[in-house]
Amino acid sequence: CRMELCGIYRNNAKGYSTGWEAGGLKVTMSRRFVFDRCRVMDNRGCGIWFDIGNEDTEVASCYIADNDEAGIFYEISYGLHAHDNLIVNNANAGVSAGGGWATGGITLSSSESCVVENNTLAGNRDGIDFREQDRTTPRIGGSGPEVRIFNKGHIFRRNLTVFSQQFNVGLFFDTSFFGKHPNQAVAGPASEDPRTLSLKFEGNVFEALPGRPNYQYGAPWRPLSKAFDAPSAFATASGIADTSTEGAPQFVNAAAGDWRIAPGAARIAAGVRDFSTIPLAAGL
Repeated sequence: CRMELCGIYRNNAKGYSTGWEAGGLKVTMSRRFVFDRCRVMDNRGCGIWFDIGNEDTEVASCYIADNDEAGIFYEISYGLHAHDNLIVNNANAGVSAGGGWATGGITLSSSESCVVENNTLAGNRDGIDFREQDRTTPRIGGSGPEVRIFNKGHIFRRNLTVFSQQFNVGLFFDTSFFGKHPNQAVAGPASEDPRTLSLKFEGNVFEALPGRPNYQYGAPWRPLSKAFDAPSAFATASGIADTSTEGAPQFVNAAAGDWRIAPGAARIAAGVRDFSTIPLAAGL
């Protein structure tokens, strides 16, 4: 299935629960579903929501902006490739799918083997979130029980991730590795150490708002969670390699929605895209 040069605007005017099926759209049990050069804007809920057993998805060269919740929400699914998208001002409406946590420009929720590269994520509640719980999912064509799935094998590289309201990167692992949940009498059994999950952060550029950290490591209600400013500090504490840097991007006119790198400004990261108007079909 391919959606090309489509506009997905202002859905869920009746206000159905955004924690269930409302928003721009929801895709379930798909294989090789592609969004190409679409505009996904002003939806009451998530912009693009994949939930349950999706495989080998691509979201490319899209403009995803001003949705009440996550711009892309990839949930209990496999193999998202999200690249060359401009993802701006999502999840800032004060509510979010699934209980008000871990929503941003892109949220990978208990999913595996996703590649997120060459995107500009600006002014979202969080830039990218890795949301981890104890989840299972069916598989396409499967006849047996659902299988365990969790965040592992992700690559987050060459993204420009800036001005998030909370965190540019949120590793919201709500697991016992980060200590006892406040509602638990005792901590549960030991869970996966995130450094064993083959997560890679390569060549990104981050710029936080004043007073905000770049990273949240662990669900903040767990006692062993921590926040970090510098990629090097995050890498040292977590054991997850990170070659990202901090840098102040120079946009043409961010206030007016022009997210191109300013003429004459030095490129701030190899592979970071200078966004102009994303091509659209006539009339959109």
